[in-house]
Amino acid sequence: MLNNAEIQEYINTQPKYKGSEVAQVDSKSAIGASHLLYKRGSDKMIFIKIDETLVRAGDKKNKNIAPIQSVSEVAVFSFHAFSKAQFEKFALARQYTFTSDDGDTLVLKTWLSTVELLAVIPKKLNVEVIDHKWYEKIVGFRSKNPLKMTAAIVIYGGVLALLANWLLF
Repeated sequence: MLNNAEIQEYINTQPKYKGSEVAQVDSKSAIGASHLLYKRGSDKMIFIKIDETLVRAGDKKNKNIAPIQSVSEVAVFSFHAFSKAQFEKFALARQYTFTSDDGDTLVLKTWLSTVELLAVIPKKLNVEVIDHKWYEKIVGFRSKNPLKMTAAIVIYGGVLALLANWLLF
């Protein structure tokens, strides 16, 4: 599996995508997409799927084998199609919800920082940053579901007990 730096290097060699930034993404609006391409001064969010070349262990030293077989566009959205955006920051990821005037939404989860995306989106877009309490960012407490919270406490407590046992003995 390629890392974002290797994917970014490949994207910069493609004339169609030159200058675009790459971020891993999960979105139900772009099923099958693995990455998001965005660029300053551009109105587009391009969701792509990357097909990696299968390379055998012995062939990895061969520099003539391209690590990416193909890049296909899964969906393209325009920032101007939306009137409102909400950003939620969790422990590991961020969730961005873009809403249009007619109620259509685009929800994407990524590790892309809010500062990077805010630099790209148009100023006319009404942006709301939702700040959660520190404990609402922890896995198990985000949904505020008592069952999930109890399970998280048991699991986190078990991990802490194992860690304390390992450190003390």
